[in-house]
Amino acid sequence: MINNNRDDRRSQFKKGIDADESRRRRTETTISLRKSKKDEGIAKRRARVMAPTTMTANDISSSSAPVVYGESKRDKVFTTQDIPSLMEQLHEIQQSGVMDGDKLKSIAQAFRKIMSVENNPPVHEVLNSGALPYLINMLSLTDKPLVQFEAAWALTNIASTDQTAAIVDGGAIPPLVQLLMSASADVREQSAWCLGNIAGGFEA
Repeated sequence: MINNNRDDRRSQFKKGIDADESRRRRTETTISLRKSKKDEGIAKRRARVMAPTTMTANDISSSSAPVVYGESKRDKVFTTQDIPSLMEQLHEIQQSGVMDGDKLKSIAQAFRKIMSVENNPPVHEVLNSGALPYLINMLSLTDKPLVQFEAAWALTNIASTDQTAAIVDGGAIPPLVQLLMSASADVREQSAWCLGNIAGGFEA
């Protein structure tokens, strides 16, 4: 009888271990699948080219027609070598006190393109340049939806890397949430992408 009780206890103990191990493996598999799905989505979002190059500020805020995304082959290819020039332009705009929408859009778009490469995007270089506060401030330019769109997209590219915390620490969450109520559908969508990447970055 004693031996039978011992065998029963050992059997129950082994079942408990097996159940724990099974749960652990299921959890690891779920996390792995979630991370793979997130990485795949990030790669697709970073690779997509969707800047509305022919739309005006009025178009982007009022048009109900779908935007045909794409960029001209004549568009400049930006690299990290352009970062000093872009920062100089930002400093000049700041000193002048004139928020030139066209210039700001071009600068935000340039930073976005720099970080749009699929493999090893140079996010550290962009952050080290001091561009992040400028990009976050652009989100608050309510009369310049094209600037907001490009800035939100640039921030989305940062949020899709391991530098998600930099965006949060920089104070981007409140303006991004505010942009979910933007009159521009494109701005709303891009802000939602960015917030989704931020949330996904902290889940991983």
